[in-house]
Amino acid sequence: MDLPLAFSHLKGGFKSRGFSYLLEAVFDRIPHELFYFDHYLMMVADTCHVPVRYYAGYQVRMLTPEDLSKISGFTFSTELAQRELRDGSVCVVVLKDDKAVSWRWGATGDLYVQYCNTVVHTGDDGYYTYRLETIPEERFKGHVNACLKIMHDYFRPLNRTQNYTLISTRSASNLKLHERCGFKTTGDIFVLTILGLRFCFYRKWPFHGKRFTLTVRIPPEGTRQV
Repeated sequence: MDLPLAFSHLKGGFKSRGFSYLLEAVFDRIPHELFYFDHYLMMVADTCHVPVRYYAGYQVRMLTPEDLSKISGFTFSTELAQRELRDGSVCVVVLKDDKAVSWRWGATGDLYVQYCNTVVHTGDDGYYTYRLETIPEERFKGHVNACLKIMHDYFRPLNRTQNYTLISTRSASNLKLHERCGFKTTGDIFVLTILGLRFCFYRKWPFHGKRFTLTVRIPPEGTRQV
């Protein structure tokens, strides 16, 4: 191991992200079900003025039940997509040769976001977007912008213009992408998993609720898991 190089990386990470970086560096070497730490930002945008590039041979539209088989074989399974649609979520999908290459899900109501142990209340004028995925060979083509635009166009006639989303501070590229699309930070949370117990501290949060929660991967009463 190149100790000077490792120390340089550690110093740079601490300088840019503080103690969050040190905790992640430690916990990433331990099984995540035992110990895990992450830091998420809640971001929101009320407009969608993003440049969209449409490619010949691609379709960008809302997912239908007839499309479910088209996203099989990737990290998001057909069965999970079927459950999401059944529970009331919607999805924008980018199709090429009748196969999904990128997608983004959206939902409204009182939602339990399992991957970061957080409850999101979209209210009457908002919606929450999640599970943004693009297969590796289709990345950096602007599919994210297209998904954002179609999702915004879907919810706007329903008087829902506030697009909320949660992004890990580990993903600097994803944060910058959403900032370029007009998203602003409105919440700040820390999530710690210890032996299966999930602790969540809301340092800043746009919704009413507790500053601290503890769960065991069970959605709180009255919420829907996404």
